[in-house]
Amino acid sequence: MLWIYAYHEGNNCVLAKTKFDLLAMFRTLGPPTFFITLTADDMNWPDLLYVLAKRAEMNVTSESVCSLTSQQKRELLCSDPITTARHFSQRFNKFIAYLKGPSKPVGEIVDYFWRVEFQLRGSPHNIHSLWWVKGAPDLQTVEGLREVPGFIDQYISTKIPEEGEDDELRELVMRPQGHKHTHTCQKDGRHGCRFDYPKQPSPVTHLKTHADGGSKARFYIIKREIGAEMVNPYNRHLLCAW
Repeated sequence: MLWIYAYHEGNNCVLAKTKFDLLAMFRTLGPPTFFITLTADDMNWPDLLYVLAKRAEMNVTSESVCSLTSQQKRELLCSDPITTARHFSQRFNKFIAYLKGPSKPVGEIVDYFWRVEFQLRGSPHNIHSLWWVKGAPDLQTVEGLREVPGFIDQYISTKIPEEGEDDELRELVMRPQGHKHTHTCQKDGRHGCRFDYPKQPSPVTHLKTHADGGSKARFYIIKREIGAEMVNPYNRHLLCAW
């Protein structure tokens, strides 16, 4: 779900122009193909930490900066929120160029929309984005509904690579892509995880039926092996690029 907020200017509640822009995109382009969330992994971005350490006049190298303690990394990020925010912005701009580039990791991009969310400490936390892709299945047709599972499997996965198969991807899937229960999972007095983790394994991607449990807001069950019940769906190219 995408939340679009109104903001206050003086005593008047002014509806943000962005809301109308997005509604116009829906009317013109139809429903978006992908909802992609990009989270700042700033505690594990050595290029950012190295710049911040140098600005703080710390004697580190691009390799040794990774061995800083969590507290030291946190202090560096808090010490220079402007550089941190600019780095996040530049990284996202490069990411957009990658998605729209010749490799087409999620298909040919027609249009996109995004909004950034900030942490309490003032640094960017994540970006929620919508992407329209050319040639995506039309859910209003029988043929389109038939094509959707194959389309999802082409771009989305929950697979944990075997050891030695792709160690870089395996580390990324096991660490940032693994769901970890927090207090927000029980938000609004829920007893179970509101994100439906752990997910039930499924041999194939299929349209959700009454026999499938979980949130009513999720219409497809994604192919999932036993052992990957806590993995967030991902695109391997986007995960490695980001």
